[in-house]
Amino acid sequence: MYRYGIVVIGYKNEEGIKRLLNALRKADYGDENVKLIISIDKSESDKVLRAAREYQWDFGEKDIVTFEKRLGLRKHVLHCGDYLNFYDLDALAVFEDDTMPSQNFFQFMKASTEKYIKNEHIAGISLYAHCMNFNTKERFIPMTNGADNYFMQCAQSWGQVWFKKQWNEFRTWYKGQENLESNYLIPQHVTGWPETSWLKYHIKYCIVEDKYFVYPYISYSTFFADPGEHVKVQTDEFQVPISNIRVPSE
Repeated sequence: MYRYGIVVIGYKNEEGIKRLLNALRKADYGDENVKLIISIDKSESDKVLRAAREYQWDFGEKDIVTFEKRLGLRKHVLHCGDYLNFYDLDALAVFEDDTMPSQNFFQFMKASTEKYIKNEHIAGISLYAHCMNFNTKERFIPMTNGADNYFMQCAQSWGQVWFKKQWNEFRTWYKGQENLESNYLIPQHVTGWPETSWLKYHIKYCIVEDKYFVYPYISYSTFFADPGEHVKVQTDEFQVPISNIRVPSE
């Protein structure tokens, strides 16, 4: 029996966090008790905090975490991963406020956790399915093999699941990291991301430590690319079709 949680990462995007919370309310959690953590970085507005306080979560406990000083995106996301330890969770679904899950994301999360949580080669689960190679901006279609998922040495930030043991191993490795310099093993598009990016370090970790993320062929989340710290102009090029097919309970 695994303990599941969801963390919603917020800052100033009031409409985005409302959209995300509304989608989470519509998802199917079966009989599971799921911890919801809404983690809000410090900003000059309290609109996101008000939206979090007004939101009703009917599938378990809800906690709202705020900070006295601004963490910034990189520190905030890494801090959110550490909620696995603080709340004693086995698996944590992670959504930034410009992402949206499908109605059956939790079914994929639960099945993937039961399948891969003890696998030393797996660093996490992607809920997002790429339709584009973000390094070249060319179309990306993975070759199917009759399975439900495939594997890539590429961490995810547009809807992902982290396991406690694997996350702690990444955090131990991360302590020795400074600025991510150009490396022939890692695409220049990734190493060139700003230092506010935590994701490029998780991608490096997968490559140099021979770890993989599990990817679905059909996406269980999508990314709106709302203007924010990394996105200056809104675009729909990263929005993908998502699966809302509910599996009937036995």
